[in-house]
Amino acid sequence: MDKILIICILVFESIILISQTPILVKDHNTGTGDGVGNTNYETKQIGDVIFYITEYGGRSYLNSIDNNGSSVLDTLCKSNCGFNFVPRIFVFKDRLYYQRKIDDLNFALRSVQNTVNSVKEIIKINGALRELYVDTDETFYLFTVNWSNNKREFYSFNEQDLNLKLIFSGSSSSISYPQNYFKIDNQLNFAYKSVDSLVLYKLFSSGLQINKKVKTPAGLEYSDMSIQNNDILLSCQSVSDKKAYIYRWEIENNLVTKELEHTAPLPLGRPFFKKISADSLVYHADNLGHLLISDKPLIIDTLTTYKNESFGLAEQGCFDSHGRDLFYLSIEETGNPGWTPRLISYDLSSNTFKADLADYDNFTAPIKYNNNLYFAGNISTGGLATIYRYNYIDKDVRSIYEFNKSFSSKGIRPLGLIGQKLYFLGKLDQNIGKELYSIESGINTFTENYSTY
Repeated sequence: MDKILIICILVFESIILISQTPILVKDHNTGTGDGVGNTNYETKQIGDVIFYITEYGGRSYLNSIDNNGSSVLDTLCKSNCGFNFVPRIFVFKDRLYYQRKIDDLNFALRSVQNTVNSVKEIIKINGALRELYVDTDETFYLFTVNWSNNKREFYSFNEQDLNLKLIFSGSSSSISYPQNYFKIDNQLNFAYKSVDSLVLYKLFSSGLQINKKVKTPAGLEYSDMSIQNNDILLSCQSVSDKKAYIYRWEIENNLVTKELEHTAPLPLGRPFFKKISADSLVYHADNLGHLLISDKPLIIDTLTTYKNESFGLAEQGCFDSHGRDLFYLSIEETGNPGWTPRLISYDLSSNTFKADLADYDNFTAPIKYNNNLYFAGNISTGGLATIYRYNYIDKDVRSIYEFNKSFSSKGIRPLGLIGQKLYFLGKLDQNIGKELYSIESGINTFTENYSTY
């Protein structure tokens, strides 16, 4: 097809999409201008069903969206929801699992498919859910804190047993919350950083035991861990020395060695890893840009020299891999205390790099489908919000919907895609508050195969 014709088609498509009028799907909090409250909780999609959480009237609710609209599936919390409770949802064996608050000291683990009648209670647990890990299609693990005795408890759930099994209970001083689950020789481990040590736990059917423990250099703050083959790489920083480091923890020899050291001017960004393969990772090295690290000892190649002190604040956005393309939604600091969000993308195969869309206070986590990412940019004080579609093939960012109303300070939050519709929460009407809407996405999930890459 002629290149000019392709450009004309894309421009015409963008004009059609950006000028569309959203459709109100559901007014959750009827009769009030407040709408739903905090909408930054996790969202999950299983096939053509989207699960999301809303808050209003002092309660928290689990909701679903399908071809027939939106439904409330369960009440997650009925009172005192801000105390000892953060709604958590996750997918296991094509069912959604979630925690429901019973009272201030107890919660229930439940599962659901897509109807109120499909809600199933698994177990009631003293305490609150803190971490979870889905190991395989057959097993997941929950790490909880028991408020009645302040103990840390570790549970396993097997699809065949259909119940939770307590495999560890210990005091808060004996174990911290687990981090960085991984397998070595097909054995589940997790590591965490204590005050002066790195501790590696190994999981057995009979319980947990310390596999390795090693002293760490004093004065270091650890920001990320990643596995390189059977070693653990740790990114860390020293505020007093204004330096950042990569240490290697050789599990087999229980040895910690320093493999990279570089200056990191204050304010320190958050060094982090992104795993590309068993041997290779991308490391954001603060003022050094992005490095591709591989082999042992590390071989380091510079991907981009884009330097900004807080570009590495990945917890403010996301980092997805698609083939050889790497994509960021990240935060760039432009002053103290001023912040400017910016879309950061670069292609490993061609080593090309782009930084744009610097007009917003925040970006939302993306909705992923095939070669497309959907996300929103919001300005909280001015009421401006834009939903974008990023395409991995043409590496193009297109605006598909814009909204600018001074009363809309809560922003837009995309939830998921069903058919040709993109569903999102937004305050588009001053009289009903932040509610559920849909717009045309520009693709059709019924005719395109779903890909999670």
